[in-house]
Amino acid sequence: MIEILLINDQDASQNIVSNAVDLGEWRDFSFQGMFSGGGSDLDGAFLLSGSNVNVDAYFVDIPPSVTPIENSEGGLFPVSNGNYRYVKVKWTHTAGTGNLTVHFLLKQQGLHR
Repeated sequence: MIEILLINDQDASQNIVSNAVDLGEWRDFSFQGMFSGGGSDLDGAFLLSGSNVNVDAYFVDIPPSVTPIENSEGGLFPVSNGNYRYVKVKWTHTAGTGNLTVHFLLKQQGLHR
């Protein structure tokens, strides 16, 4: 199991794109978005973007990964059998103020510890 602090307390009143995570041979992963500060009124959406090469121009949105967020409600978003090498988490801001932290977890299939 590998844990990564992907986005650390960044201003979520603007759009955010994380650095790419190299999944390597990993296929199961999850990310957890958590909001803090501000007026607990952030609205927006999370979206996953993937690519087989780590070049920004080749990242494409992974359907149906758009997850709307209202009133700063965080969430845990699991993915199974991700068949791409690299992934990024995108935050698209719609309204409100606050900060965003995203924890990313890679877990090998068949290992449940």
